[in-house]
Amino acid sequence: MTSAEEDFYRIFLRLDEGVLLLRANGEIDLANEAFMRWFGLTNEVVRQPFGSVLGEAAINELAAAVWREETPAPREILVQQEGVKRWLIVRASRLGAGEGARAVLLFQDVTAQRTLEEVGIDFVANVSHELRTPVSILTGYIENLADFPKMPRSEQVEIFGIMQEHALRLKALLNDLLTLACFESRSDVLDLAELDLRQFLRQLAKDWQPSLASKEMAFVLEIDDGVSTIRVDRFRFEQVMHNLFDNAFKYTPLEGQIRVRVAGFADHVEISVEDNGAGIPEADLPHIFERFYRVDKARSRRYGGTGLGLSIVKHIVTLHGGTVRAESTLQMSTRIIISLPRA
Repeated sequence: MTSAEEDFYRIFLRLDEGVLLLRANGEIDLANEAFMRWFGLTNEVVRQPFGSVLGEAAINELAAAVWREETPAPREILVQQEGVKRWLIVRASRLGAGEGARAVLLFQDVTAQRTLEEVGIDFVANVSHELRTPVSILTGYIENLADFPKMPRSEQVEIFGIMQEHALRLKALLNDLLTLACFESRSDVLDLAELDLRQFLRQLAKDWQPSLASKEMAFVLEIDDGVSTIRVDRFRFEQVMHNLFDNAFKYTPLEGQIRVRVAGFADHVEISVEDNGAGIPEADLPHIFERFYRVDKARSRRYGGTGLGLSIVKHIVTLHGGTVRAESTLQMSTRIIISLPRA
């Protein structure tokens, strides 16, 4: 092999796209690293009949069309190795003539695009589902009021109260959707400034005092002496803390407790909000920051909320260069910890 041929072969092996060359008799002539990695194969497959090695019907059909001197349309296939799904677009063409002819198959990884499409489809389905309930209820009561204009005033007041509740739910959902859209379009610019953390958290507790009193709940605030200020966008940071407080409040029982703890480290500050509610199963913890993810759908709908609060928290914290995680013990507590760079 000449120096130029060796260079070409090295480039061939390391191409991002998968490449497979088949002989007319169906044997594998060459396969690059991407192809073998995606299909879980090794160099031992060279000179082996492709059908016995892989048996992928779509690839066999493409190769057969090439040998019939046709120009087959690209095919999309789904392969799975060790639990990892990968979508590939396969294109086939003929290279050379006679005994030296080869069927060349190129594999393009389109997993990222397909994953985004699935996320988009799931998101639309979730939004539609969340919108359907309040819209259906509002429509039903409006029709009821129109059909019975002489309905007693007391019944009308009750209906208007229910309608207001669902209209507010609808408004909250739309506001959260707009917030997420702003973050995901990367159009939001943070207005960073120094924030007195102790003063801010005391005010937060004061704002929530009437709600806490309604459930006879205690509020505990612990702040390390070495922590005074952090550099954040105050409006967005308020969104984070109110979302975390709202979650803790909803899932903490009567006479329960919410504990906010601030700990200072050399390069970051950790702020945790802990309740003593029912907790979250370990299998659900990695997913609670996903849009519309609900650990217990029946319980979540009973307590209200849009299913977007923790997703918004994660976006805001990430924009600040921080991280967020969750810890939980069933039937005992849940703790959400955000980590932000020090001022």
